[in-house]
Amino acid sequence: MIISDVLLILATFCGPIAAVQSQKWIERAREQRARRLSIFETLMATRAIRAGSNEHVQALNLIEVFFNGKSAKEKAVRDAWLIYLDFFNQHVPVGEDNARAHNEKGVDFLVTLLEAIAKTLGYDFNKVQLKRGGYYPRGHAEEKSAHAAIRDNLVRVLTGVQPVNMAVVSLPVSEESLKNQKLLQEALLKTLSGD
Repeated sequence: MIISDVLLILATFCGPIAAVQSQKWIERAREQRARRLSIFETLMATRAIRAGSNEHVQALNLIEVFFNGKSAKEKAVRDAWLIYLDFFNQHVPVGEDNARAHNEKGVDFLVTLLEAIAKTLGYDFNKVQLKRGGYYPRGHAEEKSAHAAIRDNLVRVLTGVQPVNMAVVSLPVSEESLKNQKLLQEALLKTLSGD
């Protein structure tokens, strides 16, 4: 047998195996990109409400799973996520101005994370687009705030911290019913007094 025959036999056997392995590698790469893209899309879609969305929280928690490669871009994503996660574990300062500053700092950390993920996926977003591009209707914010107030006050009542206000301010009164009540009282008084 000549070397060319050996090479031909090797190519005949190895060709299909290599093709199948290549196809599997391509499918894994596509799936990995699709999952990363799903995380990015979820974070972008919920960036205006952030922690108020279960989907947002779930996407954040999947970052370490799907951005686990050794490339510098993936490391930048993981680093940005760890900084953002550390921020979540910090105590929220008391006072409206402090809370507002704390919230803005959180937005900046999220924007840094989104920017790192965007670069990994080949998107070119700047910080202003990522920070100001989200839309959250005022009505949604008011509804969420109302639900939070109802929940908090209900908890205060049910735990005994706050009593239920029982002061009656006014009762609905019908003029005809009031007139009939007076006539009934007068008749009752006359009857009881013997008149």
